[in-house]
Amino acid sequence: SLDQIKITLDALTCIENCQILAFFSNTDAGGKQIVNELKKQTNFILIPNMISSDFLSLMSCADVMVGNSSAAIREAPSYKLPAVNIGSRQQGRLRANNIIDVKHERGEIINAINTALYDNDFHSKLKNIKNPYGDGKSAKRIINILQSIDLNPQIIQKRISYE
Repeated sequence: SLDQIKITLDALTCIENCQILAFFSNTDAGGKQIVNELKKQTNFILIPNMISSDFLSLMSCADVMVGNSSAAIREAPSYKLPAVNIGSRQQGRLRANNIIDVKHERGEIINAINTALYDNDFHSKLKNIKNPYGDGKSAKRIINILQSIDLNPQIIQKRISYE
């Protein structure tokens, strides 16, 4: 993870005219090394932790996410937010077309960030993107269904069935 974060940070420092917010790593193996490398960056705004509602608000106005966070896979499509997913951590997960998958290779990361920021064809694909994980309204739908059910004894009576 140390080599990978160094490659990623090197690529990020090559992107011009961008304000970079960097979130601390979680407690996975190698997380302390990642945080130590982030702390060496003088041109990044470092954020150790953030509450979910603030993080989602930030996603709504960001230009691109870079890293390997599940938030890029699950939440970013709802904001039509491009995301450069680096490495194999999210491999095999359902994803929308906002994701640009790259290896831990400096040139690939830089090219993907530039695509996410400046490629008009890529941005036109984001206009009609649908989040494969839903629209965020499932709890309201579940409540509406539960409120519409007549909870009579026939429905709530437990039945034992042997087959």
